[in-house]
Amino acid sequence: MAYHIMQVGLGDFGRRWLKLVHAHPSWEYAGIATRNARVRAEFGREVRVAQKHQAATLRELLDEQIDADALLVTTPHFCHVDDVALGLARGLNVLVEKPLAGSWSECLAIREAARAASGTLMVGENYRFGEGARLAREIVASGEIGRPEFLSMDYFVGHSFPKGDWRNDYAYPVLIENATHQFDLVRSVSGLNALEVFCTAFQSARTPHWSFPSVSAHFVMEDGFHFQFAASWSYDELRTPWEGIWRLYGSEGALSWSQDRVEIHRGGECRAVDVPSRPSDHTLEATLEEFTAALGAKRAAETDIEDNMQTAAMVFGAIRSSEQRVAVSIPSMLAESSQAAARAEVVPGVAHP
Repeated sequence: MAYHIMQVGLGDFGRRWLKLVHAHPSWEYAGIATRNARVRAEFGREVRVAQKHQAATLRELLDEQIDADALLVTTPHFCHVDDVALGLARGLNVLVEKPLAGSWSECLAIREAARAASGTLMVGENYRFGEGARLAREIVASGEIGRPEFLSMDYFVGHSFPKGDWRNDYAYPVLIENATHQFDLVRSVSGLNALEVFCTAFQSARTPHWSFPSVSAHFVMEDGFHFQFAASWSYDELRTPWEGIWRLYGSEGALSWSQDRVEIHRGGECRAVDVPSRPSDHTLEATLEEFTAALGAKRAAETDIEDNMQTAAMVFGAIRSSEQRVAVSIPSMLAESSQAAARAEVVPGVAHP
């Protein structure tokens, strides 16, 4: 069966997605939307979309009443709440790139739109589909290291964007742009959700354009599990993998993970497992496969909106904790409405262009 999909957003990452979807045997393009007319025409030809099914905005594309099964949203996150809501309101199944949104109130508004709609909403948390993440999850689920008790994770990647890029206006670049990956990985590997967070975010003289590029956060998770996260985008030295460097301690052993190697320590012995090497787009392909399988089986995707709200709450709970300098309850955040959250948001996660 071939599914028909529309896509909004054709920046660098959106074009990567477009090529993957176009190559997939289960998908055909029904329409594309992007403000860049040159890019729109070029990639419209590549995926064989008629000019009348190309538009500058998603709203214009939907006004054409195109027959489609799904919508792929790869616009900047501050557009997600509008793009996702429009797609869901038209009865489309939606796959949206992470991060889900730029504020907690927007995340809640997206969840509210999904609950009112009939379609599937999946968030593209691709890191959890990587070989290392799957391997670590299998080891923890097997009970080889016992019950997870404590995880220490370091994530340090000197990072920058070109002058004029809107991401230079982030207040919390690591938390909003990237920690969604690490936090989602922790939930996937451990099988546990967060209950509380205390976080401190701080400045660096190396990246003065960002208010808070460095983070120290402590999460209390379900079942007495604790997770300590130390991260920064300011430093080039001692660079870690994008997934972070893991030290996970259980009641009967420990697990370490650094990019292409997982080690299991138990009873004075060590077992090492090499992580298979995959092409750079492997996790995106696996994400698309999960979306396709979920539609075919008429089930929720592994990273559907209800699941991903647990990850988003960790991100914005950490921001709220840093701003208010108090521990923040994750279940209490998840119980909020979008209107209540908007009233509580004093400092935005990013200055929108």
